[in-house]
Amino acid sequence: MMETNRNPNFLGEMMLYSSFAFLVDNFYAFLILFTVWTTLFISRIILKENSLAKKAGYAEYKQNSYLMLNKVFKEAESKRIFLN
Repeated sequence: MMETNRNPNFLGEMMLYSSFAFLVDNFYAFLILFTVWTTLFISRIILKENSLAKKAGYAEYKQNSYLMLNKVFKEAESKRIFLN
């Protein structure tokens, strides 16, 4: 999974917590999640990307993987359009 998605742990956490928000069906749950994702997750992802950029072979790895989501559609695979 790490070869196509550079942050599967964050993606999994976002899916898990968003399912809880859907279950309670409350606007404030989504607001809290959005706040956590924008402040904590994005800052950690940026720090991780900056750290990995210093490693050998990272440019090729970045070119062959997505930041958050795996390839879902074949069209997206050729265009490399989602958060590359």
